[in-house]
Amino acid sequence: MNISDVYPSWQDLPPEWVQRCWEFAGRVIDSYAAGKKPRSLAIDQAHSEETGELPASRDIVKQANARAAEVAVCLELGLDPETALNWGDKCDVGFDLIVPYNGTDLKVDVKNSPHGDLLLWPKKKNHFYKETPFDVLCFVNARLEFNRGEYKTRYVIGKWRFYKTKRIAGPDDKLQDGTWFVDRGTPFGEFKQKVMP
Repeated sequence: MNISDVYPSWQDLPPEWVQRCWEFAGRVIDSYAAGKKPRSLAIDQAHSEETGELPASRDIVKQANARAAEVAVCLELGLDPETALNWGDKCDVGFDLIVPYNGTDLKVDVKNSPHGDLLLWPKKKNHFYKETPFDVLCFVNARLEFNRGEYKTRYVIGKWRFYKTKRIAGPDDKLQDGTWFVDRGTPFGEFKQKVMP
């Protein structure tokens, strides 16, 4: 294992994708306001009331960074984000993209994590983790400014490995109480070598 697998450097997101991420984030915010995502909106509002945080349904920066993480994974795996991702205004079906692997379709749910090495599953989604139809979680650090963006592809972990090895944040952790997390998964570079043709 290379040190760059565990501690990757920041990579620039191409400017055309930075722009697309911001545009998409605006459409997501508009779709919440238009009532096109009622289940997701209800969960988001309850979480916001509990934490006092700006709801993701109104946070264009959070939405843009989340899309940037998804685009980054596509680019790193040689997939065209235009066709690999859902650019519509409805919620995804529980995963963000499909990666062909060993003759099967591996369903990947991408999470943008602002917490460095920690692999997080949002507390507001704990109650439907088991029924969500993804195979692996891919953790990315992505951050956009107005006209530029950068990312680090960090770790990948299987759905059930995450579930079995998760820790639950308590009052002494820097996370919201009840957030599920693990410290590390398979470095993204190793995952990439396995799935790239």
